[in-house]
Amino acid sequence: MARPCNSSKGTQVVAIIPRSWMNGVYFKPFRYWLLDRVAFTYIHVFDRRDRAFSDDDVLQENVIIKLVVGAEQGMVEVSVSSDDRFHDIRGKAVSFTKIVTPGDDERFIHVPTVGSADTGGLPGKPLREVGLDICTGPVVDFRLHLLRENCTP
Repeated sequence: MARPCNSSKGTQVVAIIPRSWMNGVYFKPFRYWLLDRVAFTYIHVFDRRDRAFSDDDVLQENVIIKLVVGAEQGMVEVSVSSDDRFHDIRGKAVSFTKIVTPGDDERFIHVPTVGSADTGGLPGKPLREVGLDICTGPVVDFRLHLLRENCTP
């Protein structure tokens, strides 16, 4: 029989999980449930989703999280690496208010960017000047009406 969370205070949970639960309507009840019970202590993201678990043919974006049941929320260590070898890992500690914006009814979980040591983040140039293009992929049908309502000239 599973023990209730309040009797498991201090239990540490570490998981490799798809990033999709961090936002979106479908996972909102889960975010509420989780954020009411745990403190985030660590979030790791991978720069390249096609490299992190390529041996297993996993192409979705995954994160590694560490949570502590019943703990007081403090600073969160956020790190990034290009793949699962962690040879180029870099990180920083951030306030939890950078992870979940106070007053956000959706309780979206944001992962702040972690820049490389020499740049401190993205360069202050337009993306095209640094050789990048943006592609959002296909628009999901149930969001199309929002685009029509809000983006029509």
